[in-house]
Amino acid sequence: MDAANFEPSDAWAMFVGAAQPDVERWQAALDTPDMVQARRLAQLLEAGRDTAFGRQHGFAEIRSAEQFRERVPIRDTAAFLPWLERGAQDTEPVLTRERPAFFERTSGNTARGKLIPYTPAFLRELQAAMIVWLADMAREHPGITAGRAYWSMSPALQAPGTTSNGIAIGSASDLDYLGGSSAAALAATLLVPPLNGDPAAWRRQTLRALVADETLAMLSVWSPTFLTSLLRPLFSPGEPGSTRDLEWIEANLPAARAAALREAIARGRCDALWPRLAAVSSWMDGPSRVYAESLRTRFPPAVHWLPKGLFATEGVVSIPFGDGAGCPLAIGSHYLEFLFDDGHVCDVSGLALGDEAAVVLTTGGGLYRYALGDRVRVTRFTGRTPCIAFVGPRRRELRPGRREARRAHGERCAGSRVRERCECLSRSQCAGRCPALRDAAGGRAARKCGNVLRRRRSAARPDFSLCACAPRRSVGSAAPAPTVRCPHAAR
Repeated sequence: MDAANFEPSDAWAMFVGAAQPDVERWQAALDTPDMVQARRLAQLLEAGRDTAFGRQHGFAEIRSAEQFRERVPIRDTAAFLPWLERGAQDTEPVLTRERPAFFERTSGNTARGKLIPYTPAFLRELQAAMIVWLADMAREHPGITAGRAYWSMSPALQAPGTTSNGIAIGSASDLDYLGGSSAAALAATLLVPPLNGDPAAWRRQTLRALVADETLAMLSVWSPTFLTSLLRPLFSPGEPGSTRDLEWIEANLPAARAAALREAIARGRCDALWPRLAAVSSWMDGPSRVYAESLRTRFPPAVHWLPKGLFATEGVVSIPFGDGAGCPLAIGSHYLEFLFDDGHVCDVSGLALGDEAAVVLTTGGGLYRYALGDRVRVTRFTGRTPCIAFVGPRRRELRPGRREARRAHGERCAGSRVRERCECLSRSQCAGRCPALRDAAGGRAARKCGNVLRRRRSAARPDFSLCACAPRRSVGSAAPAPTVRCPHAAR
């Protein structure tokens, strides 16, 4: 493509033409989501069988979704974190056979950050969803093809680094997300400010790049609060940091763009900055809705505000496509399950209109039955595929079925360095209710604990009937092993 005669619309036309077969496959798949998901699960299990995780969970013997659920417990962030940490340390395959291209850092709902592996397979899964979304958006809103675009895809404000096994933390550029996909044809249309380790400098440079380009036709971000923060100097010019940034930006703009900047500051709106702006894409469900609606008042009424679907650092759950409330599930990218409040788990075929559940992901990046922490509601169906809206974070603590809870708990205990035998095999977590057990130092205290609990089974605390803390004998030992408060038990 001749750079001197480059038109963004030409790049978009090239992309839409190349993406058409992907869109057609996607539309056909909407009528058979169960078959598509069964195929995705089989592919993911085959790809992960010769890894540490796959061997421990017997991937080679799994032949159905039911066996997958039997062998692999649902894990939330805290439970999966040891596997993620091991994946960032070991040189042998831990979660995937493929070596990650890079890791992305996300904190989620835990104080400890976690590194999500971005393998080539995982990037292809994300690209498959992005291609369908972008092609449909160009068809529905052709104005976005008339100018440049800004996409925020990676967590740019986080410091780069390297894991102990030599893999980069953070992508070198947002263009890494496009890879060799058909969406790479759009790279020439993108404003891509350089990533660096200084958040203040990055924000200032990014805002200057946006203000400098009057052809901007689309803004695509994850969170509306991120865009609000990025544009804050325009709306709060009196703040000390804003004044300094605006002076630097204006000094580095052509005269015409500097005049447009001054008009935008005076009006507290973006109308004068981007006359071609056709759409802003961001999260617009759940808690993000109020922030998106507030930011919308700063833009011309003709600008379309488009939902992003449920994209997260860990994976993609839904894709903006077509009309109507909610977005279709990304059935062609990952294997999806849904955890209800009562502990019931279903796949895509088990969802009904109005259902609310937490999302569980299995991805080509090595997340297996990973509880994302996001809650969704089924709003409608496209073909036989559910469309969902983001409701908010999961309401309560993870509650898989009892068999899964015991298996996950046992695995954590097996990996512990505590020498005493863990006896906390019940979700009742009676250890937290019994002072004798909590401070037990030997078999005598453990036997006392067991006697107390047995006597009270029919008393005022019938919940003790689930207690599994009676003393047991260690293998190869003639004496009962000390029973202690399990470090993994819920408090």
